Amino acid sequence: SGAMVYQAQVMQIASKLANYSLGEGDVLRRAMGKKDMKEMTKQREKFLAGCIKNAIAEDVAGRIFDKMEKFAEYGFNKSHAAAYGYLTYVTAYLKAHYPGEWLAALMTCDRDDTAKLAKFTFEGKQMGIPILPPNINESYAHFASTSSGIRFAMSGIKGVGANVVEAIVEERAARGPFKSLYDFVKRIDSKRVGKKAVELLIDSGSFDHIGWHRDEMKASLDAMFDEAMRAQKDKASGVLSLFQKLEENDTALFSKPPKLAKLATKEEQFFREKELLGIFLSGHPLDLYKPLIKRLGTSTLAQIEEIEKEGVFRTTLLIEEVSPRVSSKTQKKFVILMVSDASGTKCELPIWPELYEEKQLCIVENKLILAVVSKETKMGKSGGELSLQCKWLCDVKQIDENAVQACDIAYDKAKFQIARAQGFQKAKDAKKQGDKQMSEKEKGKEKEKAKEKVQLQPKISILLDLEKLKASHILKLQNEIQSQARGEHLIEIAFFEKEEKRAILFVDRKWTVSNVQTLEMALRDIPSFIEVKNI
Repeated sequence: SGAMVYQAQVMQIASKLANYSLGEGDVLRRAMGKKDMKEMTKQREKFLAGCIKNAIAEDVAGRIFDKMEKFAEYGFNKSHAAAYGYLTYVTAYLKAHYPGEWLAALMTCDRDDTAKLAKFTFEGKQMGIPILPPNINESYAHFASTSSGIRFAMSGIKGVGANVVEAIVEERAARGPFKSLYDFVKRIDSKRVGKKAVELLIDSGSFDHIGWHRDEMKASLDAMFDEAMRAQKDKASGVLSLFQKLEENDTALFSKPPKLAKLATKEEQFFREKELLGIFLSGHPLDLYKPLIKRLGTSTLAQIEEIEKEGVFRTTLLIEEVSPRVSSKTQKKFVILMVSDASGTKCELPIWPELYEEKQLCIVENKLILAVVSKETKMGKSGGELSLQCKWLCDVKQIDENAVQACDIAYDKAKFQIARAQGFQKAKDAKKQGDKQMSEKEKGKEKEKAKEKVQLQPKISILLDLEKLKASHILKLQNEIQSQARGEHLIEIAFFEKEEKRAILFVDRKWTVSNVQTLEMALRDIPSFIEVKNI
């Protein structure tokens, strides 16, 4: 047997097997694709009739139609199917043989979509391909595959335009890599690459290889730009200073970072990086608490999602979004959080009014929390589905022995609540099953009683002669029976031909008669009437 590949083959099958014209075949294809059940019922009858005319068995034609119907839900016309098939093959080949270049191309295409970049970054980790932070000496306008991993594109940095990237790449290609931040400032065209753009490059990690703290580099920019502009003016006027001579020999200027009273923390750098790149790249804030997280025995969101049953978990999360809500019943405020963890997995997590009132100071964007969550069955229109519920939470930075103890208490309480709910459900199901069995037994008894009652109830048989029978006789018989309705005698009508019983008609039980003799007297006027018998 063959397999359908194109939509056109549905039309061809209908034409060859059921004598459809090409126009009729297109109507069939369109009805299948749109799942028009009313039209499909008509088409099925037409298809089967056409196949039968061509000596194709009805059951075989039915199976063919079912296959056509299933295929048409996802089939393409030939031109689309060929193009999509080719692209799928080429994409699969590139992913298998050139995974780095393939992933870099995907990231370049979706550089403005942070959700997709996060997805590709996670996929790169699973494939063993690191996504490297942007680097002023290695990055381009596109994501580039290197022997060390995929280098993040400078054009993927928020606020860094194409003109800035083009100027950097041109200067680097003409005169080689940049040796230091000052070397970059001195060489770059300040009309195309301003101070703000350089700050963005620093915050994104593009100059981390220099070894200075990002705050130290930003604090040096004013002096570097001033010096670079002064040197350019002197050079333009033909003045050669002693410092310029030194710079040409050993680049003594700005060889050491400035001393600052306070530097941004790693956590602050990570959040600034996410703001510019859309993802945490050089590290995740939760990575700074790995020893604590390991001691608490927490689960990742990915691990929780893999479990297909109810349960309770400890987990550490980053609050990405806070969406306030108001309960329509109680008018109390609650929130729906969008949370993630270091694995890049995201999910929604509701915080109901009671917990929100208690912990609202912890529930803000970019806050790291330790939470006790339960995976519970939530009943909806489509049936039961597992969803996460938050039972307790606290700020990761405020975890101490008291917080750990409170976490353990909340964890045990949540486990007890789920176990009790499961116990109640089992008891409810058992009772329901028992009630169902009892109900079935009761129904059986009622049926037996009804059967016995019918068997005990008196019955009469009205005999009619088929050779003399007319429609008017039946109508008169009906009127006479209805005139005595709700009696005690059940009725059947027996049809005879030459003294042989040909058929029996059982009259509905609601039509019963009370006086058999009166009914028989009334029926004697019917020419086809024979007699009334007690059964």
